[in-house]
Amino acid sequence: MKKPVFLFVFAISLFMSSQAQDQTSNLNGNEGQGDKSFNDSTDSASSKDKFFRYGHNNFVALNPGVGNSYGGLGVKIQTRFGGVVGFGFHAGIGLDPANMDVIPAGGIKFYPYKWIYINALIGYEIINSYLAYSALLAGVDMTFGKRFGFNAGLGVANYEGWIGPALDGGLIIRIIK
Repeated sequence: MKKPVFLFVFAISLFMSSQAQDQTSNLNGNEGQGDKSFNDSTDSASSKDKFFRYGHNNFVALNPGVGNSYGGLGVKIQTRFGGVVGFGFHAGIGLDPANMDVIPAGGIKFYPYKWIYINALIGYEIINSYLAYSALLAGVDMTFGKRFGFNAGLGVANYEGWIGPALDGGLIIRIIK
């Protein structure tokens, strides 16, 4: 008795699901029979084009700023590869105002979703010849338009044996899109 009822409910749910998918396809214009008034410049295809055109996927950028990935007050070059999920590399050099030392820094970024990143990096003091810090940050690389944006990150770092905050902030100037 229970088995026929279950099969009937299962068949109805499959039918309803397929009807909902057909209606969604028609609204998006995927089958060519939907209402084209819904398929204007803000449809999913043109939104994807804008997303990829304005650089949340593949770019090379020159970033002036301040923070751990900049080596203090400095500049870094960074890359980003992938689509919605991606990865990138960065290398920077800056001046540590506290010690008046030049610090090169570099790391790897993982982008789990568009412009949001997780960054693992190290910095090395040149004059004193030792590892200045290793850090883990989370943040955003937001770009606006085709060329410009900003970087902001917050995390934790190991500074020569003591744990402290890690910060990043700067401009993004895309040089290769």
